[in-house]
Amino acid sequence: MNDLCAVKWYRPVLFVIALSMAGCSDPFDLHPWEVDVPAELKALHATTIPRIQGAVDGLDTFRFAVVGDPQLYYEELDEILDAVEAKGDIRFVIVAGDLTDQGLAQEFIWYAEVAHGRSIPVLSIIGNHDHLGSGRVIFEHLFGPRDFTFQAGGVRFICFDNVEFENELPVQYDELERQLEVPFQGPTIFLAHIFPGDVQLNGPPGQRFEEIMLSHPVNAAFMGHLHGYAVGTLPGGTPWATAPWVRGDAFLEVSVRPDTVTHRLISLP
Repeated sequence: MNDLCAVKWYRPVLFVIALSMAGCSDPFDLHPWEVDVPAELKALHATTIPRIQGAVDGLDTFRFAVVGDPQLYYEELDEILDAVEAKGDIRFVIVAGDLTDQGLAQEFIWYAEVAHGRSIPVLSIIGNHDHLGSGRVIFEHLFGPRDFTFQAGGVRFICFDNVEFENELPVQYDELERQLEVPFQGPTIFLAHIFPGDVQLNGPPGQRFEEIMLSHPVNAAFMGHLHGYAVGTLPGGTPWATAPWVRGDAFLEVSVRPDTVTHRLISLP
């Protein structure tokens, strides 16, 4: 190719690149594998968990909400969180994974801008879509560890990354078992994204999970991923339920008492 042909070939390409950058103060913010998030959105669970603990401090009976799969439908997420706040008697919210669709930093930021900074604290579980691309790293920057346990209102909450297919790292079943082996006097609630019976838990992963739950049953388990509402019982007697995705205009309202954990499906008007 001679120099003149090269110029003719490159000129339209450069024009398209320049046009795409013209409206961007920092065009590199659009890089699909960007993993950084604004400083004010880093390690959100470090403040969210103490807010949850403060919201139920001294209570032996309280309610919280479980919301499923926002997955880019952030307007619908906003409406559901508004409805939860309007009830007035729900102390906090847990979003059961798939905060994003493609695991992009901008999607995580959009999600955080809707979910955080509210009068009610919102805790986030990682989902399989959140593992796509650099999503796992972004999640950890934004919220903190993917597997974590905390206590609030006399209840132990075990939040667990059980994504098998999209996860580049092995699921930490041994750590889950260690957490459940720690003696605890009050109720234990398990939260994850993938529900029992899903194809991701076919074979050895599902068998390992069921063995753990058979040996260490908990009071209740809540997940997402199904995009609908379903209930079942794990080996050992643990009842589980899935929260519908936000386009289902519904969420789970969980009631915690010293001796029982129950839930009901709440549909938006």
